[in-house]
Amino acid sequence: MVGNYWKKNNIKGEMQNIKKRATKAKFGDTHTQIWGNLKTEIKPVIGNWIEDNFPSPEIWYEAKMNFIKSTAIWSIIGYIIGLGDRYVYNILIHAHTGEVTHVDFDCIFEKGAKLRVPEIVPFRLTANIIDVFGIF
Repeated sequence: MVGNYWKKNNIKGEMQNIKKRATKAKFGDTHTQIWGNLKTEIKPVIGNWIEDNFPSPEIWYEAKMNFIKSTAIWSIIGYIIGLGDRYVYNILIHAHTGEVTHVDFDCIFEKGAKLRVPEIVPFRLTANIIDVFGIF
């Protein structure tokens, strides 16, 4: 889903490309500079998908609220059980309700903290998620 919207908006943001560009950053660049540069080029698209798939104001509002509530619940659950390895392909959005569900629970019970590059964030709050939340 996201890949199609990136292609539609001519955004080159496949994860492997992002990773390559981040690792080729100049010596001395801070994480903020590296990700700030990528962030200006890779725009959030899930909000566009919700607008396109839930065209009437009532249905759009309901889908947006379902997305927000289910994301909040999954963030709490993920934090409690130490769920890691969260990225766009491990999070599904229901096409009729807008609700979010997570899949692939291989990285659970703080296993992410023991990876070669340890995960240090308790849950994902990406630009895509914030974009969908909007003023809500």
